[in-house]
Amino acid sequence: MIRNGVQIDEVLSIVIERECKYMRWHLELMRERIADGFPLVGGLDADGQVTVGALDTGLLPSPVIEQLMSFNNSGKLEYAMQRIGFENVDDLLLVVKINVVLIANVIKVIGMSVVGWLVYDTLTLSTKLMAFSQSTQF
Repeated sequence: MIRNGVQIDEVLSIVIERECKYMRWHLELMRERIADGFPLVGGLDADGQVTVGALDTGLLPSPVIEQLMSFNNSGKLEYAMQRIGFENVDDLLLVVKINVVLIANVIKVIGMSVVGWLVYDTLTLSTKLMAFSQSTQF
């Protein structure tokens, strides 16, 4: 969205609608800070004072904020945001892949247990029928 010229405030407005309360709180704080004129990422101002950035709400870990500050100082903030997004997508895909494998293995174990129980029950059926027929008198 940002690459296509959509302003970050508009992006936040769209994303806020789809998020949980925790994320919504952080995104609302970001949007308020942007409206109040905060820079996107903090850093040192001309007087050497540390400024808080609009994106620094506690949601993003410190290394990510530091990376954003570094890219912001070099004028490549958009690149940094894209890079962080792609890295997170890769991490998310890895987590999804691991979860899919775990779920597939659980389904296999359950399926094998059911098949094993059916085989056992089929093999012991003749013994059960013999015992039943000997216990009843015709």
